[in-house]
Order: sequence, then structure tokens, then C-alpha cells
Amino acid sequence: QGRPADALHGAVASLPVYVTEQTAHTHRPREAEEKGTAAGSVAWAVRNVLVGPALLGAVCGLQWNLALDETCGPVLRGGPTNCRGLVEVPSGGGPHERSPEWYG
Repeated sequence: QGRPADALHGAVASLPVYVTEQTAHTHRPREAEEKGTAAGSVAWAVRNVLVGPALLGAVCGLQWNLALDETCGPVLRGGPTNCRGLVEVPSGGGPHERSPEWYG
């Protein structure tokens, strides 16, 4: 919820701001993204993490979770379990798959 770029206003306006965000989440199945919502995921990332914050004075915008497997892992204890990486690398080997955010 919310917009990461909102941190660029108010009490922290005089401090350097580094905007970071997980790459994506799996609340929507991959099949739904193939039917047209992938563009929405990329647009959100560009607007709220990459370009938007920079236009408002952020030092940088960075997405993390570069490469995860098909079960959204590895996961640190207590961390989110539904993140998607920029690249999905099958745990059993085989070719990687690029997520919609790869193209953002």
C-alpha cells in the first residue's frame, strides 16, 4: 500500500532518500499477467520506484530480488514469501524466465 515516493516529502525532505522496493509479488498468478496486467506491474515500478522518485529528488530507486526460484525463494525467516525476482531460475535447473519487471 502507498507510494514509496511519498517518503520524499515532509520530515525527511532534507535527507538523501534511497527508494528500494521488492521487485514484485505473486498475489496475481503469472497467467493473469500474461493476459494483460504485466504492463501495470511495470508501470507501477517505473512510476513509484525508478523514475518517479528520481524526478522528486531521490538519490536512486532500486528494485531487489534479482533472481529467485519458482517457489519465490530463497526466503529469510520472517521475510515476505510471495516476492518474485526479476529472473526466475528453476531450482531443478533449466532455462530462466524473465518477469514483467525485467522490462521496466
